[in-house]
Amino acid sequence: LHLLFIGPPADDVVWGESGTRGCARFLGRALELVVDRKQKRRFVSRKVLVEKHRLINRVTKAIQTFKLNKAVSAFMEFVKVLRSPSITPQEVDLATLKTFAVLLAPFAPHVAAEMWEVLGGADNVFAQPWPEFSPELLRPLESEVGILINNKLRDRMVVEGEPAKAQ
Repeated sequence: LHLLFIGPPADDVVWGESGTRGCARFLGRALELVVDRKQKRRFVSRKVLVEKHRLINRVTKAIQTFKLNKAVSAFMEFVKVLRSPSITPQEVDLATLKTFAVLLAPFAPHVAAEMWEVLGGADNVFAQPWPEFSPELLRPLESEVGILINNKLRDRMVVEGEPAKAQ
């Protein structure tokens, strides 16, 4: 995982032990997240659902463009969001955790297989279909729009949906 995280495969990189330890800590936090949250789920919040689809999108695109370091970075950001105090353990549903395990499988197969087993997944994590994201969930519900008067920013306001193109 560390080799994938430090940069694109075509780049020359300097090997360091601290990066290996950091990736090991990340995998430990990810496994701990799955174990802690698997029994506490009650519902899925919109924020968690959006983050799940954002992760699917980012990992899929990173694999397609061979920028695997961006996929590992997306995993790390996802775990950080799910562990943040703004998301309660009850907001993380089983489907989100299973999707995370399926996406992680090509990068950390042993950890993903253990997550899948902990989550009670049927069959094998590697036999699961690749998840698809919903473009509708990637669009923001609200956008901040700047109000310009004589080409000077005077105020900002939040509007629902995506802002219209500048006219």
